[in-house]
Amino acid sequence: VVMIKAIDSRGGEAQDSFTINVSDKNRPPQFTSFNPENGESNVSANTALGWSAIDPDGDTITYDLYFGLTETPPIVLSSTSAENYVPEVLIHGATYYWKVVASDGKSTVSSETMSFSVEEESFNESSLGIRDSVLEANSLEDVIVHAKGLENVAGIQIVIEYDPKYIDTSDVSLTLMGPIEGFLKIIKQLEENRLLISVANISGAGIGLLDEDIMKITLRTLATGKTEISFVSEETEVKDSSLNNLVVGTSDNGIFWIK
Repeated sequence: VVMIKAIDSRGGEAQDSFTINVSDKNRPPQFTSFNPENGESNVSANTALGWSAIDPDGDTITYDLYFGLTETPPIVLSSTSAENYVPEVLIHGATYYWKVVASDGKSTVSSETMSFSVEEESFNESSLGIRDSVLEANSLEDVIVHAKGLENVAGIQIVIEYDPKYIDTSDVSLTLMGPIEGFLKIIKQLEENRLLISVANISGAGIGLLDEDIMKITLRTLATGKTEISFVSEETEVKDSSLNNLVVGTSDNGIFWIK
């Protein structure tokens, strides 16, 4: 309350009062950290996103999280108090984009759109693997088979299994790569969701496959979402130059995000 009193030179006086209402101005939340950092590379495929913020007025903070494979990522969390998020999958070699919007119920503040790149995939010794990848939907896309630490290889037979909701192999094609580029090749559809690929060195000689991509399987993608392509281990084998089976790991599944 403010009171004003006036007195003139003859002793007359008057007074009045009025009230001034003062309200605190809200201060928005302030971000303090992000993980991974913007532009970070070689991020583990098992990484969880993390962030933190403080509110200068002590207000409760909630967050919206935007995350995905495009520069304008979709929202995946809304009005959450959590300060971390575990993605369903991070694809090796892919770049992801994300931003966080913080609100104290009165003001909101947004981070910039950040990005990070996931580490490249590595494979076990004496194994066949299928490279993880991001694929476009309704398109002819390449699936890569990798070999590591195999010696005296004269022939390879693989059977792969896939989900026909996401993958169509009716017009599949095969390109051999690297040391096996000149091998004879056979590709055959088995059941609806299985494909057989057999390659052999016409000379019968064995070669070494140290750490390299050896096959490119071109197939058609269908629906969007996460899917896997795996080896049928009991039907996958690698022969040496004496036609003996080599001991080869085939447990690696290819993980694909079709967008």
